[in-house]
Amino acid sequence: MNQEMDNKSLLASNENEDLSILVEADTHWIDHILNRLTRGIEILAMISVGLMCVSLILGVFFRKILKSPLIGTDEIAMFFMLWITFLGACIALSKRDMVAVTFIVEKLPSTLQTKMKVHCQILILGISAALFYYGYQWVMTTALINATTAALKIPMWIPNMIFPLSMLIMVIYSIANIRYYLKQG
Repeated sequence: MNQEMDNKSLLASNENEDLSILVEADTHWIDHILNRLTRGIEILAMISVGLMCVSLILGVFFRKILKSPLIGTDEIAMFFMLWITFLGACIALSKRDMVAVTFIVEKLPSTLQTKMKVHCQILILGISAALFYYGYQWVMTTALINATTAALKIPMWIPNMIFPLSMLIMVIYSIANIRYYLKQG
């Protein structure tokens, strides 16, 4: 009878270990995708910074040295700055490094700190989801779809698409952060 009980408990513990291995494998897979996404966003942000700088340097060079302004350089720089801002916010959220006032939270016990961090991520998730929805609605309005930029005649939805796109990415990262904090606590 005791041997039978030991076999059942051994079988149950093996099933739990198998399940934890599956959960860890699933988590590893998710973390791998999130790391790739973050790396892609970092590369896109670096390229945007470089192109913004090149655009501004060319604009100054043509205007001041050659005395013949290059059309659209300021417009390009402005749109890259917009992209850099939203991509940077996504990167900061992915690294759980958003600007925050933490001196109150740091004085709380660790379990309450974790709960506060989860609540903040839920708030970020809700706001990002709402901004994604309304941002997408805004970008897809007929007025914006048909509008073009002043100098280069680029469709306005192209540079402005970063807003709903970055909000969607922030939704993904806030869900990942909630998962991270729940695993910690």
